[in-house]
Amino acid sequence: MQTITPELTAILKAQFQAAADGFRAKLETITRVTIPAIPPASLDVPIDPGDLGPMESHNGGSGGTSRSYSNSPAGDNVEPDNYGRVLLYRGATYQYDYTCAHSQDRAITLRLASGGSLFAEECMGGWNGAHGCVDGMRTTASGTVTIPAGPGAPLWFELNSYHTNYSGYTAFGVVATAAITYVSGPDPRFEDAEEGSPEQIVETATSYQVKRVSIDKSLRLAVDSAEVEIPNELLALGWATTSVFQTNMRCRIFQWYGDDDNEVQTFEGIIDRILDHREVLTTTIAIRDMMAILVDPTFSATAPQTAGEVGAVRTAANGVYLSMEVSDIVDDILDRAGWPTDDRDITETSYVLDEFIVNDGQSWADAIIGDEQLTGLVGYSAWADEFGVFHFAPTLISQNLTDPDAVVYTFRSGEDIVSLDDATDQYDLRTRVKVRGPLTTTQLEDTWREVWRTGKFNRPVGLWHDPTDAANLRVLDRGTKRMYKLRQSDRAVLSSVSVSDIVAHPLGLSGDPADTSVFWILNAPWIDGGSGGNRVKKVRKSDYHVLASFDLPSGHISAIKVSSSYIYYTNLSTDRFYRISKSDGSAIANYSHTYNGNVQANPSGLMINGSTLYLFWANGGTTARFLRCDESAPGTVTGVTKTAGTALHGGEFDTVTDVDCYGDSDSLGLVAKFTLKTAVSSTDEVFAEVVDTELEDELGELALLEDREHDTHPGDADHPYEVRRMTLDLSVITSLAQATETAMRQLDIASQRRRVLDAGIVGNPALQKTDYIAVVDPVTGVSTGFAIDTYRSQMDGDGTYLGTVALLPVEDVDDTPTDEGEAGDVALDLIDRTAVATAPTVS
Repeated sequence: MQTITPELTAILKAQFQAAADGFRAKLETITRVTIPAIPPASLDVPIDPGDLGPMESHNGGSGGTSRSYSNSPAGDNVEPDNYGRVLLYRGATYQYDYTCAHSQDRAITLRLASGGSLFAEECMGGWNGAHGCVDGMRTTASGTVTIPAGPGAPLWFELNSYHTNYSGYTAFGVVATAAITYVSGPDPRFEDAEEGSPEQIVETATSYQVKRVSIDKSLRLAVDSAEVEIPNELLALGWATTSVFQTNMRCRIFQWYGDDDNEVQTFEGIIDRILDHREVLTTTIAIRDMMAILVDPTFSATAPQTAGEVGAVRTAANGVYLSMEVSDIVDDILDRAGWPTDDRDITETSYVLDEFIVNDGQSWADAIIGDEQLTGLVGYSAWADEFGVFHFAPTLISQNLTDPDAVVYTFRSGEDIVSLDDATDQYDLRTRVKVRGPLTTTQLEDTWREVWRTGKFNRPVGLWHDPTDAANLRVLDRGTKRMYKLRQSDRAVLSSVSVSDIVAHPLGLSGDPADTSVFWILNAPWIDGGSGGNRVKKVRKSDYHVLASFDLPSGHISAIKVSSSYIYYTNLSTDRFYRISKSDGSAIANYSHTYNGNVQANPSGLMINGSTLYLFWANGGTTARFLRCDESAPGTVTGVTKTAGTALHGGEFDTVTDVDCYGDSDSLGLVAKFTLKTAVSSTDEVFAEVVDTELEDELGELALLEDREHDTHPGDADHPYEVRRMTLDLSVITSLAQATETAMRQLDIASQRRRVLDAGIVGNPALQKTDYIAVVDPVTGVSTGFAIDTYRSQMDGDGTYLGTVALLPVEDVDDTPTDEGEAGDVALDLIDRTAVATAPTVS
């Protein structure tokens, strides 16, 4: 996104109020030019005119007859197949190397010539007084030539031969070549270029000043649009078929106030329509943003896609994605659509789909965007920004998935707000989301169902469930280097303690089933780009005193967990897990797993429940499951627990319930609780429903509905409640875990009343949809942070530049726990999550 610096903000604010210099805008079209490859230190372009003659015998006297042969298109007696030229630049110096083969010793002169001017003339032998040749033939000649400097285009040079016959001699033939090598001077093919540079394709831009710009951007549209109007009084832009513009040409829009140095790119896309106006000679260009390249093309399957069909091809090339994480599917689709790799910002989801199919004839955009497609499954949005960068990520509307950064701009009444309307509705409000999948034969594998999640942490890398404090969960965050106490019932952070003096690079956390007064913590410098220094430390819980510290081998150690008898850790560098002594850290044994004939790789997570070990083998992101083994024989796989459709890839077992576990995701900043569902052998419809019980009770109370038993908490007294259910039928859902994960992500968004603040504003070229901004209005008391859902602007030649924004509120929740330093835990009061903090200003 556009970086809004304090300096730019100050400029905008001043110009919004004074607008002394007015606004400006331009359209920039982008084309590509190919720069030829530069071979090492040489053009390496031989000029071979082939056989330069036979020269016929003449008896016209002692002077004979002279004839010239050339490889120039206008050369005398030239063979068309032998035509070849080389471009030489004015003022540059080149070395030439001639070779010449001939059948008789006669006067031959080779010339490098251009447009009648002769350069680098060499006599190859024979008698020719006019050109100073001497007896005796040469087959090679070399030298340097400097092309005269001066204005004008570079010169095309040809090789030609001048040779003279004398009476009485028979015909002969000549074959000559020349190679040209750059020496010095202004030749752009060599200046500042590395020797041996390959062929390059570079972008060039042509700018056009515009008189009107309108832009429409919205998260509710797959493609944003823009329209510009450009003066064309002298038909400098051409007309219709002679227009300088072409449909599908890539272009950019820039808008700004005042000096050209303030220009801000506001749009990038492709031209859809060119409209030339005659009565007032102008040209109107209609543009869509870069999402158009996903909307227009469609996928074509080359074979049947469904399992069991005759001749089915179940590969990504045929639109079938098997056991792939959602963000990896999106990345592959963009590869096939031709979206530049550098222009992507795709956020990992940790949501693995057993199967996803891009249907024959479906557009790439329809495969990615929609309630039943990839965005809907994970609660993300997909859009292209003003620089043509594709984004696949949660937006600020999904509060449980992301937290806002600092406000990038503050609008204030009396400065840049023209009008303000605030609307709240419940048309799309839902209290439950039910997700159903097709009839599926349940695999004989246990699976996990998500119970809750929170996104309060920066980079959670370790979890510890203390059975003596079962209502809470400890979370280790390597981003803040703190260990937090999280209350499970409402996900409130009660307290925290710094561990930076214990470990500089925290990456793992474990309790000790044999001693509840201690915990173990992993230091792994590799995660922050270091090497060596891997250690596991035993820490006393009461005062955080380090009781023991053991060195671990080098490598990418990814997790530690402690059983009653041993310490276990996983190593990504060796694809193995290790058992070491709790008393002195000495190595005891190491293990690997083989499952379905495949040696497992990338052990990224580990849990222990009693004597049962749960190993998460990522296998390059192709599998989503724990392999179970017993401490008595860790190398033998005893069972499988699926995690497909969840963010779970490691964590902590709840040894109190024996059916719950906790997972963390460093990349997503998520911590979640799961419960184990034992597999049953049956074929039925997969479905899961998640409920916002508090919202149902609130709606029932507000509507004064009748008291009755609430199905989500039947033990409570009868009370009013209202159910608003969203039901999604998704063919890609094949497990309970997937159904639950999707339902929870959808409910995160659907369980919020839709409040939209519509503001008329002075045009601001630096803003884009999804930006986090603030609105301050003393009349209404609005002082809130909002995410831009829709932004429409109009810049006209009459001197007006206005816009409208549809803003969705983002709750600013101040739940920062008290800093305990190195002391024990201190409980805090529950923080009211409905409180909205005053948004800070940037200006």
